[in-house]
Amino acid sequence: MKQAWLDKKKMGLRIRAARERQNWTREQVAEKVELSVNTMTDIESGRNGTRLENFARLCRLLQVDAG
Repeated sequence: MKQAWLDKKKMGLRIRAARERQNWTREQVAEKVELSVNTMTDIESGRNGTRLENFARLCRLLQVDAG
């Protein structure tokens, strides 16, 4: 159970770092991938994961691989 939390946290940190490298705000990314800002905040903080299709859209937008 703890491992799943760590994975979400790690994923969120990677997404945030990729977003910041692009110099985009959370709001800009949320709009581009059609998610709410609150959802983006939850993903980046590791509080929640996201559906696979949302994760894939984020990876494509931020030009990062899923691994």
